[in-house]
Amino acid sequence: MEEGGVLLREIFEWGYFSLFYASCLSAIFLFMSYLVWRHLFINHLSVSEWQAGAFWLLFMIHPIWEEQVYFELQLVQISAGLVLLGLIMNGYFICAVRKQTSLLIPAVLGGALLFSIYQAFVMLFIAAACLIFLLYYKNAKDDLVRAADVLRYCGVYIAVFLAAYLINGMITRLWFVSSDYLTSQINWGTLGFEACVNNIFAHIKDVVTGNGLFFSIGYSFTAVFVCIAAIVRLVTCGNKKFNLLYLSAIALFEIAPFLLTIYMGKIPLVRTQWALPFVIAGNFILLFQWCPQRIRLLFAAAALILGWRQFYTVNRLEYTDRLRYQSDVELSNRVIHDIEKLGLQNKPAAFIGNRTFRIPASGARGETIGLSFFDYDMVPEPHYYFSSSRIVSFMNAIGINLQCVPPEQIGAARQIAQGMPCWPQEGGIADAGDFIVVKLSEDQYYEEDFGQIR
Repeated sequence: MEEGGVLLREIFEWGYFSLFYASCLSAIFLFMSYLVWRHLFINHLSVSEWQAGAFWLLFMIHPIWEEQVYFELQLVQISAGLVLLGLIMNGYFICAVRKQTSLLIPAVLGGALLFSIYQAFVMLFIAAACLIFLLYYKNAKDDLVRAADVLRYCGVYIAVFLAAYLINGMITRLWFVSSDYLTSQINWGTLGFEACVNNIFAHIKDVVTGNGLFFSIGYSFTAVFVCIAAIVRLVTCGNKKFNLLYLSAIALFEIAPFLLTIYMGKIPLVRTQWALPFVIAGNFILLFQWCPQRIRLLFAAAALILGWRQFYTVNRLEYTDRLRYQSDVELSNRVIHDIEKLGLQNKPAAFIGNRTFRIPASGARGETIGLSFFDYDMVPEPHYYFSSSRIVSFMNAIGINLQCVPPEQIGAARQIAQGMPCWPQEGGIADAGDFIVVKLSEDQYYEEDFGQIR
């Protein structure tokens, strides 16, 4: 999350994060975003009511969004960004088609704010601009499509996109301290050209073949039929230049889910890949609009099946997280019970090792969903400080009063833990004077950091 997201947090959350408030506010924003996009589809793009609703359901009821919703600290900002994106797209369309240039400046500033919330909105912007172009000029009769109109549309969208992107970049460089969080994730120039290309093709292969929990053949199925339908539709059109531009828009729309991958040279986090469900839902809308009634019913049935499959996967992830939460609460209560039994609850704690949550067959492990708070952040150095901090923060959140050991003492805690049995065995919790040590499992980094195993 960048400076725009921080600004929205200050506006909507007043500097204090409340899970229930954030959840309610996010739900309001998601409903508002549907209304904004519905207005764009129905009033400007001649999309029917049920198609607009089907688009939004396919877009939002997707495992990728479940992963994003799980990351609750930025959910308000992301859902507000969806509202902003819809408003911007309405404004850009009016500027480009209705020639109301008075909306240009607010649209550009809104785009700059949008891009400053989260970088993945750039890819979603590109996908949305292409979809609007395809829907609008699809509905216009061939004899009414003029080159000047098409060029003005493309010019407005490209110009305001570049202006918004540059303004966001300038503001970031002039007034904000740049973080290496995003730049450190770009593999180009560090990992090697061949490795980056392999990452890109690996991501494309997973999406096209539906490999993994978050992907299905919905993308490849709809993309193939959209390309076929577009070619059949444009064969009879005599304007070859328009044909080329239209097919170029389709190509850019279909590769939008991979633009962030290409930019980074690596497969991005699942929760940032919003462009994929947007493109899948957009493909169905294009097929509904282009195809005859009988064929349209077949695609409607396919959309229903895909939506149900996505809904099933989302519920498996929700079920897994519910079980994981209950397991973490139970584990926390057992640990604090043993700490209090020893009379050590007033001392800061160091948790060495980890405890993995076992996911049942009926559940599903996401990218972060299903990962226990007792199985997190062991890798960052100093090892087991950040994992201890996360465990203590979770315990504080559920009402357990415990402090985390300071980072400068984590090394001593690890050395003490090396000669201890693993909790819940007797001796798995030890008094180290200024702090206590809870050994959850063996220290997998001990030999690497200290050079020997006792």
